[in-house]
Amino acid sequence: MKSKQVQEFKKTKIGDVCPFVYGKGLPERERNIGKIPVYGSNGIIGWHDKSFLNGPSIIIGRKGSIGKIHYSENPCWPIDTTFYIVENENFHLKFIFYLLKFLNLENMDSDTSVPGLNRNAAHELEINIPEKKVQIRTSTVLENLDTKISNLQNQNHTLEQMVQAIFKSWFVDFDGIAEFEDSDLGQIPKGWKAVKLGEHTKIKGRIGWKGLTQSEYSDKGYHLVTGKQLTNGTIDWDNCPRVSEERYFESPEIMLKENDILMSKDGTIGRLSFIFKLNQPSSVGTGIFVIRPNSELIDHYFLLSFFKSDIFKSIVYSRIEGSVIPHLYQRDINDFDFPLPPKPLLIKFSKISKHITNLQYQNIFQIQNLRKIRDILLPKLMSGKIRV
Repeated sequence: MKSKQVQEFKKTKIGDVCPFVYGKGLPERERNIGKIPVYGSNGIIGWHDKSFLNGPSIIIGRKGSIGKIHYSENPCWPIDTTFYIVENENFHLKFIFYLLKFLNLENMDSDTSVPGLNRNAAHELEINIPEKKVQIRTSTVLENLDTKISNLQNQNHTLEQMVQAIFKSWFVDFDGIAEFEDSDLGQIPKGWKAVKLGEHTKIKGRIGWKGLTQSEYSDKGYHLVTGKQLTNGTIDWDNCPRVSEERYFESPEIMLKENDILMSKDGTIGRLSFIFKLNQPSSVGTGIFVIRPNSELIDHYFLLSFFKSDIFKSIVYSRIEGSVIPHLYQRDINDFDFPLPPKPLLIKFSKISKHITNLQYQNIFQIQNLRKIRDILLPKLMSGKIRV
């Protein structure tokens, strides 16, 4: 790539190049079982047996999650809360996908009683667009980065399936165990003990904590992790608010440490993050549990796998059903009964889980770096400051 002003770029408008087309309504009651993805403003919302669009397309959020951009390589059905674009000879569709991401359409609320993306306003947006061969080269650079990110995400998904399969086989299905005995939980493997999870874990969170005043925020202060920053098993450190030293030290028990497990307890409950590496002093706000092992028998790797398992998800689902504002309580975790295996089996599992977790976080760090590179390149490529 050469740092040079590109001469092939010409000024035009979105509406003159790739006008937005309204999606077509498809109520859930009219959808049949099938493999065609149905897109709403926030992505895939269901499936159907017929497609509305037969080829690659861009789907744009019109109502609700306005301006969200999605790309479908295959036939799909964008509903009437979306706009869509399909490729034609005037442009390369993947280039338009990245161009729309660069334009930040999320900020184009129509300022009406029903928020939405104003198509006429979007069509009037001025853009600089190069000739098609440059569009293809430009989108290829960005697509290669996204492909690497996707491959790493798929690797992590496969690794998680592996560790969960082992967890289920050893601690739920009791594969390979021939002798059982009676317990308060019913039949469990001989030599195992029926215990409550709270006997082996320590759960902390902020209690009776009031919100921050403006003076208690600090650009150079300590990180404060809130529920919004729990993303994809890690923490979005770049968007964590920062608080004063006084606020940070008022709750020593929730000053974060490496290997801490964080769990959201309000709203979207049960979301997890693991403190694989802690680069700077940090604490948590309300709405988050900090969970640590509290015995020599269970370590954080076993706990992390347990909280990702279907067993724990059943607790989360029970709290969501019928709740206007779902909330997870400490007792939901502490009072959970489970069969505790002998220590040698726990050690063996934790070695496997630790190895897999290390691989996952190496991938996560690569993903974060690739995203930063992509996000730096995107505006430079779209504005023509970098030529490919």
